[in-house]
Amino acid sequence: TRARFEGAASDAELDDVTLIRGCADAATLGRVSFDPAFENALVRLVGADADGVLHKEALRDAVFVDGAKGDDAASGLTSDAAVKTLQRAVALAQNHGGVVYVAGEVSLAGKLDGRGVELRRYPAFRGHLLAVSRDAELANVTLDGSADWGIADARSLIYAKAGTLRLGEGVTLRNNDVTRQAAYPFHFGGAVYIGGGATVEMGAGALVEGCAALSGGGFACNGTLVM
Repeated sequence: TRARFEGAASDAELDDVTLIRGCADAATLGRVSFDPAFENALVRLVGADADGVLHKEALRDAVFVDGAKGDDAASGLTSDAAVKTLQRAVALAQNHGGVVYVAGEVSLAGKLDGRGVELRRYPAFRGHLLAVSRDAELANVTLDGSADWGIADARSLIYAKAGTLRLGEGVTLRNNDVTRQAAYPFHFGGAVYIGGGATVEMGAGALVEGCAALSGGGFACNGTLVM
């Protein structure tokens, strides 16, 4: 089955499409594949009762950040106009639903108070949301890996490469699945992968939940983990 969505969005284009009616189970859905040319990270096949439904995810009002391609002078309101830094993204998100989609790995240094913002994996992106190469601290922020969108080949939410990362009050790391990540060793550490030169300190007010990996659903540690 080939599906293609072109042109400006309309109500019909945003509606779900039933592809299989009355006989869809996990085995049937598993045999359905898309043409490699079909690339739409917001569209996936899901089971709904006995139907197979092409489900179109609706992005929430949000800001986009991309540490590789972003520009803090951009609007931040689409993946093609992403900002570059977390500080700019968090500031903009206060007026855009409190959600930031991470579309490319972002470097973290110094202290970031997320002010209650949720950093969520953009479904086209499978890399680490944050990379830490020097001392850093997080507070009052949620990192969400979008595993509920069927993503199981992602990398850890955070890659601590060097320095000390403190996970402080109000930090939640959740909903990330690296079990099908092909690149060794990044199928380890569902929430945080700690490299040999790094230390991670997890404070009493921080939480890890709903993360999965081949080993170390929360943390994979080649460095130092303090809890």
